[in-house]
Amino acid sequence: MERTPKLYSAEEAAEMLGLKRRKVWNLAASGRLEHHRIDRQLRFTLAQIEAFLASTVVPADQGRKVPEPSDLRSMRAAAGSRRRRGSGQP
Repeated sequence: MERTPKLYSAEEAAEMLGLKRRKVWNLAASGRLEHHRIDRQLRFTLAQIEAFLASTVVPADQGRKVPEPSDLRSMRAAAGSRRRRGSGQP
């Protein structure tokens, strides 16, 4: 007889993924996170959680570019000047 895989609750899945329980529900409702619905409860297998994680991997060359420290300084300076202009201060 084949053993049934362990099913994790939305709370457990959220903890494993580092997300809020509500986000796990939203991901399941949108179809991005496969799940089982037993009565009104969502349940997830480890394979479903791992498949979701695998689907979220972004190759290093396609990720968001992290600004160099010098770029951050100029970005902060520009943001500060925009804030001062918008607040009525010179």
